Amino acid sequence: MKCLFVRPPFAGYIVDGVKFIEYRTRRTLLRGKIGIIESGSGTVIGDAILWSCDLSGKHEGFYSWYLTNARRYARPIPFKHKKGAMVWINLDIDPEQQAIAPHLNIKELIESFNAYEKDLDAFFAERRKVKP
Repeated sequence: MKCLFVRPPFAGYIVDGVKFIEYRTRRTLLRGKIGIIESGSGTVIGDAILWSCDLSGKHEGFYSWYLTNARRYARPIPFKHKKGAMVWINLDIDPEQQAIAPHLNIKELIESFNAYEKDLDAFFAERRKVKP
């Protein structure tokens, strides 16, 4: 399975069903089920279906990668990370064989969504400062 590296805390927001658009500076033609790796953890924490990609109308210079049916694994799957920066890695994982963690309750979902919005605003505010 192709697995995507996503920085924390955004990887957690994806697998918890809070974040369904991943913003990237490049487009992707890949579609289907992908693993979600929390960067720096050395683990696959869940999966999602990548179903579309287009140029973001909301954030200039970014593509929107649309995700659905995200699931957090009950136990993260460790793997050996090769040196160097990576976006994708192929891992021998059968997502259908993974135990799935319980979904967030409504209170947890609302709290996580509010935290996500603050983190996303901070991320793009920082990107605007760096932009020439």
